[in-house]
Amino acid sequence: DKKDNDGKLTKAQAEQVAATVKRNNPIFSKILVHYEVAKNRIDYEWFASNGIRTSSRKPYTDDLEPAANEGTRTNPFPINWPKPASANYPKIYIGGKQPNPVSQATLATMLGKQDSTGTVVKEYSPHTKQSLPDGGNEIGLDSQWQIKVGDIIGPVAPTGAGTPGGRKINNVLKPYGFRSTDEGLQGDHVHEIQLGGQDVLGNLWPLDARINGDSGSKIDLLNIALASGKTIKTYQLRELVKNTGRRFFFRIENTNG
Repeated sequence: DKKDNDGKLTKAQAEQVAATVKRNNPIFSKILVHYEVAKNRIDYEWFASNGIRTSSRKPYTDDLEPAANEGTRTNPFPINWPKPASANYPKIYIGGKQPNPVSQATLATMLGKQDSTGTVVKEYSPHTKQSLPDGGNEIGLDSQWQIKVGDIIGPVAPTGAGTPGGRKINNVLKPYGFRSTDEGLQGDHVHEIQLGGQDVLGNLWPLDARINGDSGSKIDLLNIALASGKTIKTYQLRELVKNTGRRFFFRIENTNG
């Protein structure tokens, strides 16, 4: 509209606008012009597509990449663990198999006594392997998955914070009237899968839902000091694992309980 500046475009001018915008912005796969004289309007309908364009330049990475001797099993990164030591996970109380939920508070008062099924209520601790009543599974943490100050854990997995959840232990306890959500608990992978743990019953125990719900993202965002004076976060280490195949380990300096 440069010639007369009257606020109007010919159809050819409108189509030139669309062509210019598309040429200068590769995100657009197509831009259509709807030239509607009867409605006294011009509409541009655009379609966008996903794509990648690789820069000719390279990123600065050396100052954020750990030295060859950093984060190894013999020289692990020190971290603050956002969950309790595994010995401090809650004890649970189990009686006989029940079709309906039975609260932990109720079962705790019946410890050592028979419940309505005639089964003696027992206390179960995370570090003690015990079989559930009536031929049930054995629960309790395997020694390799227990967590305490000074433990070395890893390596960092190339996947994110998400885990399969605590279904395995929840399903094992459900026939005994245990409902984790009613108790404000969640089945937790004590040794986080993103840091070398496995999705096995011997690595699962109920934990406060608020603590468990936040732990994955907190671990991903941990600040890890490098010898270079820079800091790197766990999720950035994860990218290095994907790109380089390096293995990174951590030493637990303290726990959240």
